[in-house]
Amino acid sequence: MGEKMEKEYGNSNANAGDRRLTPEERAARVRKMKRKRKRRLALVVTVFCLLILMIVSPIVIFAALRVRNYSLEGESPYNREEIILASGVPEGKSLLFVDVDAVKNKIEAELPYITDVKVLKKFPGTLIIRYSEAQKQFAIQISESSYAILSPSFRVIETSSVLPEGATLISGTPAVLAVKGEYVSFNGGAAEFDEGGKPLDDDSLSLLMEISNAIAENELEDINLININSPTHIYLIYNERIVLNLGDSSNISRKIALGKKVIESENQNSIYQTGVINLTVDMQAFFSEEAKKDIPELLEYFGEEKPEEEEPETDEDGNVIDEKTDEGGDSVDEEDEARASDDDKDAEEETTSESDEEDDV
Repeated sequence: MGEKMEKEYGNSNANAGDRRLTPEERAARVRKMKRKRKRRLALVVTVFCLLILMIVSPIVIFAALRVRNYSLEGESPYNREEIILASGVPEGKSLLFVDVDAVKNKIEAELPYITDVKVLKKFPGTLIIRYSEAQKQFAIQISESSYAILSPSFRVIETSSVLPEGATLISGTPAVLAVKGEYVSFNGGAAEFDEGGKPLDDDSLSLLMEISNAIAENELEDINLININSPTHIYLIYNERIVLNLGDSSNISRKIALGKKVIESENQNSIYQTGVINLTVDMQAFFSEEAKKDIPELLEYFGEEKPEEEEPETDEDGNVIDEKTDEGGDSVDEEDEARASDDDKDAEEETTSESDEEDDV
């Protein structure tokens, strides 16, 4: 009977609860439950879509951003296929994974007659390569019969037994490491650079780049030679006739700018003027007009030796053999000779005067 009462009690409570909900309340409860189910379903669908997107989107992006075209802009002795092959970027590779700096260095290393390479990405699928033809601007003698020919950026273009016309000869450097396609190096190893493009642990290369930049900035042409043998006597040779003595490596650009003004001034006087411009004092320039044979730097450049002054020959007693002597064998100095010459002139004038008087009589 106890179990029966419990059932009736429960049924009575359930009936009582049902009786407390109005139709409107029941409808509201149903709507609420449906909204919950919809939110759960939307969350599941969203998570599923995100997972699909994460999987599919890289595939779509990689497929859409693959290299399909190459745009080559510039002049060089190489054909299109050679440049594309040297870039190391095959058709179909994703642009997202192309390292433009690595491509630039690879092209310049493998194709030494190309310089100033710039690599750009143009989405969705074009790789742009811009470049110019490397000029034979510098030369360094690496053996008795061989030169390393360098581009304006100091990359080795080639080796040659002949100094190219118009190339600036570099002398006075330490031992040279010249590998075709690589930067020339003077520290015994491959040239390395910091983020600003300055050579690391190679003072000679750093100095040459500074001088080269200063020459370009000041638009000074016809430089035949750069000599950096002495840290306190760095000099240039202009047009095979004027030496620019820069002294040390301080204020290189300012010294070259001042030297150019002196050259322009001297060229107005004569385009054949020879001499030395002393630029060792900051903000000052001194021009010394000298003959080529009296300028050691020019003689060294032309491979000549400065003629030594001939010493007069002497006899056993130390007297100069070719020195003039009088009838008694005594030496006659220049003053005595001059006085004798004056006496002879006076005597001639007296004779002429006497002859004129006789004619008058």
